[in-house]
Amino acid sequence: YKVLEANAKLNKEKTNIIPLNFAATAEDGEFTFGSGDPSYGNGGIVGFTHNEKRNVRYTFQVTGKNLEKFILTNYSEFLPRLTFIKIDTEGYDKEIIKTMPAIINKYRPYLVAECFGPALKKEKLELFDLLVEMKYRLYKIDDFNFISNLDRENAAPKGTYNILAIPIEQSLKA
Repeated sequence: YKVLEANAKLNKEKTNIIPLNFAATAEDGEFTFGSGDPSYGNGGIVGFTHNEKRNVRYTFQVTGKNLEKFILTNYSEFLPRLTFIKIDTEGYDKEIIKTMPAIINKYRPYLVAECFGPALKKEKLELFDLLVEMKYRLYKIDDFNFISNLDRENAAPKGTYNILAIPIEQSLKA
């Protein structure tokens, strides 16, 4: 969190990044964050991710908050300008998206979500299906410089990639 907080201060005149020191969860509460790495990389909320057994070597307690409720309560004045949401949570992306339906459906931001390599095929397809149900067109992004159409048949390859989700009522601008 301290690194994110420091980075957010670097370009205050160009960005509006507000670091928040809590986990995005469906319900408010206390949760166990687990990782197989002492630096806590590639970890997640224990019990919610595909790699629950792998990510319990290093654990600590975190506060979780429903992100949509928190944003509507504390930052609703920013929502009319919301155009982009980036999520990269090592396989937990779809769970975060599921907690923000009112914001996503009303403001229709572009979304970038990570399709995490170690996730199960079923979980990758759940992310794909969720975004399609929310009426988004999906594109695969490789290294943020190559975009290709994404359909259900190629939505669950091995390896990690990012999904660009554009509301179907908008067009992809070059």
